[in-house]
Parts: sequence; C-alpha cells; structure tokens
Amino acid sequence: MFSGNNDVSDGLLPNASHLVEQLPPVDYWGTTFYLFTLPGVDTYTYKVMTATAPNQVELRTPNASLAALQLDHAGHVETSSTSKPLVIRASNPLLVAQFGGEGEDQSNSGPRAMMLVPPAELYRSWYTLATGHSDFDNFTHYVMLVANRSAVDRLRLDDQPVGGTDWVLFDVSGQDDMVGRLLRVTPGVHVIVQLDGTPVGAYVYGHSSSNCAYAFAAGLCLGPPNNLVSIARVYPVLITRLISVSEKS
Repeated sequence: MFSGNNDVSDGLLPNASHLVEQLPPVDYWGTTFYLFTLPGVDTYTYKVMTATAPNQVELRTPNASLAALQLDHAGHVETSSTSKPLVIRASNPLLVAQFGGEGEDQSNSGPRAMMLVPPAELYRSWYTLATGHSDFDNFTHYVMLVANRSAVDRLRLDDQPVGGTDWVLFDVSGQDDMVGRLLRVTPGVHVIVQLDGTPVGAYVYGHSSSNCAYAFAAGLCLGPPNNLVSIARVYPVLITRLISVSEKS
C-alpha cells in the first residue's frame, strides 16, 4: 500500500512538496528502532503508531531515558521531537516515522523529508541502493548506518572498509552495543556489505541548499533469513556489475 500527499501545505511538514511512503504489512512491524540525526536538521520529529494495545514504548537518547509512552488502543499515535540519536523499544509491534525540517509548531529548521524507519528486526547484512536525483537542484547524499560496534571493522561500502572511527553510541552506558554513523556518498549506485553476515541498518538521505530533501530505508529483510543468497558468493560479481552499470549511466 502506498500513501502520501502532493504539495503539502499543512501538518508536520507545512512547506514540503511530494511525500509518498510504501506502508509495510503489520506482520513486518517491529519492536526496536534506531533513529539517527539528519544532517542539516537541528531537531527532527518522530511518530509512533501501534497495531495492538496496550503497548509500552521506552525511549532513550545516548545519555538519558525519556518518559515512556503508553499506547492504549490500536492505531494510537504519539508524536515528539529530539535533536539526538534515539532508541525506541516497544512491548508490541510499532510503525515509526521520522521527519526532518519544520515540526508541527514550525519552529524547527532544515531540509524537509519523511522516512518510515525500518525496525532492527528487519535489518539485512547487505544492501544495494541508488541515491536520489533532480534535474533542477544539486543534492548532497548520505548513507546512515546502524551496526553493532563489535562488527564495524567488517563493514564495507563499495568494497572499501567503512572504518572504526566517527561512530556514535546510541547508549553511552554500554547497555546497548549499537552505534550509528553518517557517511557522505556520491550520486549513483552503492553497495553496503557486512562481511560476517551480522545484520546492519542502512538509511539513505539527501538534501539540497534550497531545503529540498528525500529519505528512505536502503532495504528490508522481508523473507526468512535462510532464503537469502550467500553474500560470499554474490558480492564480488555484484560489485563489478553495479560499478559497470553506474559508469554507463
């Protein structure tokens, strides 16, 4: 199912243009989400919606636990904002959306975009993605990665090591081992691979100097993990083909 608006003039992003999201089946909603800060956006807004109730939702920034949310009926929606990375954990499945740019009170500045955040339960060990494109504006493109800090040294972007520096802790107390990192990428096709098969989250984001922006999940694991093709077999061939396609385009 697809849902959205064209030329939005009211609501969370009052000056945005074209917003469309593909809504996942409730069977693929999750209980754990990692939200990373968006470049060029001072404060981002997030919405959570539950499919079943009651649903106890715990929220944590790197340095503090926030007030928990109690969702008491199916379809219950709560909205809030933060300027920090955020971990969301729920007792029952949630749908989570992240918004950059102006909030409901129009007090936040920055490029405007919306993304349905993939739950950690649906992270994959590899992704192929293409950045956005515009004939009318110049965009800066990014990939936001969420990974276990014990496995970042085996993470590759376009066959190059991502490296172990510049990662941000989601929980400085050490109770959560996940870390996030923002990487600027060139326009075109890119491949992300976790060589040891550990699931990793990947979100794509881009913005222009005129406050246009886009955001989407790089992919989701929607089938049984045992059905995924072994990355050890496909990775070398995949890299070669994608680079060839990118150069031709």
